[in-house]
Amino acid sequence: LRLQPTFLQELTLPSFYTKFTQFNASIGPSVSVASNRENCQLNINFQYPAGLQFAPKAANFKGYAKIGSGVSATLKSTYYFSGSETQSSTQQDFTGPLSSDYYIKDQYPEYLTWSPCGATSVPLNVNTQVRLSSTDAAGTGYITATEMMIADLYWKKCA
Repeated sequence: LRLQPTFLQELTLPSFYTKFTQFNASIGPSVSVASNRENCQLNINFQYPAGLQFAPKAANFKGYAKIGSGVSATLKSTYYFSGSETQSSTQQDFTGPLSSDYYIKDQYPEYLTWSPCGATSVPLNVNTQVRLSSTDAAGTGYITATEMMIADLYWKKCA
């Protein structure tokens, strides 16, 4: 997996954008089981003003899925800060037959993962996976994630 990270200065900082060049999973009779799932662990070091906390509000994903009948694909992301026990996860499922580009805006659940108070720099960890499964032994397909952007953040003053 190779990344091409770009920090977008024109957006409300902090924000993060990356392109994935080889982030995909595939399934089929001649495809190894290990290829059914791909994982990417990003550790993004955000810097922010003292006295504030932030939480990721949403992340945008772009990619392509081509999956046959009986095949399912999943894009799942888990967000957490180093040293914190709180995590937020989102998941998007695709069911075949399907052949199309996708754009997903991951909306976080009602609980949020907040950065620690008293810090001005902290790694936000984003663990993202694409995976495929099939109810048909002859089922084929692949899913790829090509881009991710975290630009929407919630802010609050430390208590």
